[in-house]
Amino acid sequence: MFEYAHWDSARLDREIARLSELLEDLKTLQRDQAPSPAVLKKSPTLEGWKLSTRPVPCLAGVYLGHPTIPSGYIGVTSELIAIDVGRGFARTRSRFYALGQPAPKE
Repeated sequence: MFEYAHWDSARLDREIARLSELLEDLKTLQRDQAPSPAVLKKSPTLEGWKLSTRPVPCLAGVYLGHPTIPSGYIGVTSELIAIDVGRGFARTRSRFYALGQPAPKE
């Protein structure tokens, strides 16, 4: 996750490259093509694997003006990618959010 403190340009460049590579891989899969043998040969192997989950940063709050979630619904966003509290926005895996008032400190 990127939190604004004078955006780290080199880190953002690495993330853009990583996501661009992911996009190209997804396009390959969309064409119903498996990765090439050359790609798999240089890929690490995962033995004894199983499906699992892990927590990722996200935001929780009351939705207002979401295209598919009713206003007033309390929920959590998709994975939080970047946030700039000072300028009032966050970017999740799926979209930008304008940040309203934060929740009271617990």
